Amino acid sequence: MPSRFENLGRNKACSALGCGQNQCANSCAMCGFAQRRRRRVVGNMTESDFSGILLIGLGSPHGDDQVGWRVAEEISRLVPTLPTACVASPIEILDRLDDVKRLVICDACRSAGVVGGIYRWQWPDRQLAPIEFSGTHDVELSAVLKLASALGRLPKQVTIWGIEIESSQPGQPLSASLAQEVARIARTICEDFHAT
Repeated sequence: MPSRFENLGRNKACSALGCGQNQCANSCAMCGFAQRRRRRVVGNMTESDFSGILLIGLGSPHGDDQVGWRVAEEISRLVPTLPTACVASPIEILDRLDDVKRLVICDACRSAGVVGGIYRWQWPDRQLAPIEFSGTHDVELSAVLKLASALGRLPKQVTIWGIEIESSQPGQPLSASLAQEVARIARTICEDFHAT
């Protein structure tokens, strides 16, 4: 995955934002910003602060449909104590709801917005009806959430983050324009944990 820090050189890229490097050059202003930002996002929250929370990244290996996975992986790097999972089908969410009080879902969507745009909804929300979530899933997300509710397994709080995508063609990588937005999107979602 292209890193938004790749132009800084391998020794100056920051491992906190997932570029894969194991060192950070103190002289790099952007890395210094990333390290300060990481501390601010994570703050003094402990593992117990995330008790009952589960973050799910929905996705597939098809083009921009990978973005739910990539954002969840980035959040896992930023907040290692936050329980996180990546799944290919919304139906898999049902198996992960034991003891979950707050569910956060990241998925690709198309709503005629700008690529990389992010949307936040609290379930249930009538505004979700016209939104086309990633078309590669075998069962619609809304159908799974309704089923979870009917089974008495739906957490009290469900937040859905939709990430505007360009295409989800089989065999294609995540588009460069969306790849450079992953870190920003992940930070926005992390900040929402402090606000709600």
